[in-house]
Amino acid sequence: MPVEKITFGCRVLTPLFLAGADGTERYAVPEFRAPSLKGAMRFWWRAVQAEEDRDRLKNTEAGIFGGAGKGEGKSTFGIGMSYTGPLHSKKYQLLPHHSGDENCFCVANRGEQCKKGMITRTAIFPGQEFSVEFSYNRPHQLFPPERLRALFKLTSILGGLGKRSRRGFGSFAINAIDGLKPEREVSLEYIHELLELLAPGKYHMGQNCIVLNGACGGHYPFIREIAIGRQYGSADELLKAIGMASHDHDVDCLGFVGTGDLKGRRLASPVYVSVISGGGGFRPVITTLNTESNITLRGDMAVQQAFKVAIL
Repeated sequence: MPVEKITFGCRVLTPLFLAGADGTERYAVPEFRAPSLKGAMRFWWRAVQAEEDRDRLKNTEAGIFGGAGKGEGKSTFGIGMSYTGPLHSKKYQLLPHHSGDENCFCVANRGEQCKKGMITRTAIFPGQEFSVEFSYNRPHQLFPPERLRALFKLTSILGGLGKRSRRGFGSFAINAIDGLKPEREVSLEYIHELLELLAPGKYHMGQNCIVLNGACGGHYPFIREIAIGRQYGSADELLKAIGMASHDHDVDCLGFVGTGDLKGRRLASPVYVSVISGGGGFRPVITTLNTESNITLRGDMAVQQAFKVAIL
C-alpha cells in the first residue's frame, strides 16, 4: 500500500528558542525536532476537544497519537522536519521588554543594572523556512488527512514551538501545502472552520471572538475563548507589548496569568498568546484556556482580562 503524505512549507515569524541535542539549553545549536511538534499538536488537539469524559479523551488521543498503555501502540502518522536552506540563528533577548541597563523600568528606582534584560538564548530567527512532512502508514478513519491538515494549521495559528511560546515566541506561518499557496488569510471565521473539523459543534462565533458552547466540566486546559488583536508594525514591537502586559498583570493575580514562583511550583499561563502575520504587520492571537491547577489561586479574575486587553 502506498504511503500517503502531506507536506507543509513553513516560515518562522518570531524567534524560536528550540535547543538541539548537543550542549546545554543555553548554548546548543537550535534544531527542529519532530517530537516537539508532535507534542504541540497533541496539546492543541486535546485543548480543542473540551471533553468532560477523561477516559474517552485519553482513548481517542491514544488512537491518534499513540501511547505507552496496553494496546495503544504507535501513532497513526509520522512526522519529518527539515530546514529549507541554511540555518539562520543568533542570540536574542529572552525578555525583550527589559532594556538591560540601569534605565529599565524594573530597576530604575534602585540604581542598578537590569539583569533580566541580559538573558539571551540562541534562537532560530524570523524568516527561516522549514518543511514538515506527515506520512500515513495505514488508513485511519478516526483521523483522516483533512483533520490532520486542520490540526497542523490550527497549531500554527494558536501555538508555537520552544521556550516562551505562550508569550508569542516560536510562532510560525504556513507558506505552502503540498506545493500550493494557502488561499485563505487567518481570521476568526477561518479558525472557527478548523475547529469545526476537529470538534464539531463545540464552539461558536461570538462578538469579536470564538467562544466555547456552554459549560465544560473537564479538568484540564481546554479552549474557552479565542480572539485576534490589533496590528503591530513589527514582531519585535508585539513581543515587547506581550512581555510588558505580562509583567504589569502578574502581581495581584497570582495564577490567573501563570506563575513561575509559587512555593517551588510552576503554573503555565492559561492565556496563550501567539503571533500571526498579514496586511504588512503582525497581530496577536489570544487563546484563553481553562485554568486547572492543584494550587490555590488568589487574586481577581478581572486581571486576566486586563492582561488580554493590554495586548488586544
